[in-house]
Amino acid sequence: MRISTKKGDNGETGLFDGKRVKKSDPIIKIIGELDELNSFLGFAKVAVKDIYIFDVFERMQNDVFRIMAIVGNEMQPPKNIKMIGDEDIEYLEKQVEKMESSMSVISQFEFPGKNELSARIHLARAVCRRTERKIVEYTEKLKIPLSILKYLNRLSDLLFLFAHEDK
Repeated sequence: MRISTKKGDNGETGLFDGKRVKKSDPIIKIIGELDELNSFLGFAKVAVKDIYIFDVFERMQNDVFRIMAIVGNEMQPPKNIKMIGDEDIEYLEKQVEKMESSMSVISQFEFPGKNELSARIHLARAVCRRTERKIVEYTEKLKIPLSILKYLNRLSDLLFLFAHEDK
């Protein structure tokens, strides 16, 4: 696979199906936000010592990658990729419940930075929230599946809890 194709020199890029669009197209803006989110999830993951939480981060990254493929295929899952659905959202909800059951009640928001791992996870959480806002901005124009918005909302909740717990 060649990295430098020189096809993007005029400000266009290709979607999953080969269609060319401007790099300023809302789909490309959303894919860029999701790409940044996935990068921050990886940045946090490499500092995680708990293998269970590491595996949860791997799943989250895989799911975000799937969302990128769906968005890049004009909101349809490409062949061999499943739409983000109820089971993906329920997975995050179960992780939230598991975290909440093992933690003391959170009575106030804490400033990011109590340690390096917590700060990294808070960065991923903030990028997740921004990504969600960007997607909402384009919801009507692009007919973005509601399941993607739900997923990102639950993801940011889980990241908040991981940052608070910071294993």
